[in-house]
Amino acid sequence: METIEKPKSAISASSVHKLCPADKSKTKTAQSYVLELAMRELGIYNNVTTAEMRHGIDNQTVAYEVAVLPKYSEAVWYDKFIAIDNRCGASPDVLIGDIPLDVKCPYTIPSFFENINNVSKAYIYQLQMQMLATKGKEAVLCVYCTKPKEYGVEWNEHHIELERRIKFIEFKADAAIQDEIMQQVDVWHPKKIELVDRLKNAEELSVERYFFDSEIGIKYNTLSESSNVFNINKIYKFERKFYYQLNK
Repeated sequence: METIEKPKSAISASSVHKLCPADKSKTKTAQSYVLELAMRELGIYNNVTTAEMRHGIDNQTVAYEVAVLPKYSEAVWYDKFIAIDNRCGASPDVLIGDIPLDVKCPYTIPSFFENINNVSKAYIYQLQMQMLATKGKEAVLCVYCTKPKEYGVEWNEHHIELERRIKFIEFKADAAIQDEIMQQVDVWHPKKIELVDRLKNAEELSVERYFFDSEIGIKYNTLSESSNVFNINKIYKFERKFYYQLNK
């Protein structure tokens, strides 16, 4: 395993499912993800953090201590990027030898049961890509139910036994899914490189130009609104966002 600093625009295990739709003709989600990666390459990040995301971040190490270590004494908290190649990789929360373990902390009790009764495609593909990175043949998903904290409200944990709020789900390496992942990396990595180049060469709009164009009825949509970003003839940049002319 090669642990390195994560490249800015590496295809990640947590999002690789976006490149693998069941219907391969539907690529809008994949395009949106590749656009996001291309913008990261240019140092432009979409730093949106939800309450659900904060809950997961705040409680993943707690889950490691109270749930994972008692079951897997040899487990180590890892959370570092492991390159598969120069295009993609994974950052397992925990390693048990070469077995990756990922921690999920659902925000609500219903979402806890949704996670354990019907594991999402996103998590399945994430674990499969983690196995590609670690070269492991197994992976584990740890789902931990804990009460969210609310601002100004005294926090008390759910009065439910810990063992009932923890679920471990084991997975075996799936060659078909892993092949699909790498095939889609083959498809989308060159498109990302193409998009990075096009964004670098986008025409910069001044405030005056943007105002005047808007005044005479020229409408700019953000690039993410396009049904196919690769069919856009000309890309414009205004205040760290990218656009195309809707009227053309």
